[in-house]
Amino acid sequence: MGVAESIREIFFPLKEKEKRYSEEEHQLQEIISVARQKGLKHRKCIDIMDEYPQRSLNERLAREKLYPHLRLATRKDYLEWLRGYIERGEKLTHAYKHSFHMDEWYVALKNIDPVSLYGVDAINIIVPTNIRVTEGDWGHCELFYMDGYEAGSWIPIYDDINFINF
Repeated sequence: MGVAESIREIFFPLKEKEKRYSEEEHQLQEIISVARQKGLKHRKCIDIMDEYPQRSLNERLAREKLYPHLRLATRKDYLEWLRGYIERGEKLTHAYKHSFHMDEWYVALKNIDPVSLYGVDAINIIVPTNIRVTEGDWGHCELFYMDGYEAGSWIPIYDDINFINF
């Protein structure tokens, strides 16, 4: 076997892998586009993913073990946590020029165990005082504890968040 054949044999599987990755990315982008067109919330977007055979283990774990223990948060839920956090003398870390996205925020209804969600799959969870959170790898998810108004490193404020009429 010549050098050219050896190189082709080594790199051909990589090109196939890159091609599959691009197809998967295309499928994920299609899911996001459909969800945006239909105005779906995060939970329903995950249901759309049933149509596609390629889902990560973490997404399935989240759907089976995490989301049943959560409800979508309201602006009022976030304001309640934020008020306690600010009254403790803490500072905001990020200011966004868009509205509060309820499909990215949840409130824990039952005790929750970690599921590593990353990137666009990551969510923010407000944890009431009576809820137990198991330590572990939460990926890019952020936890906002009502008990002591503790949080991670990311404390956002949105254009439509204010304390008037709260």
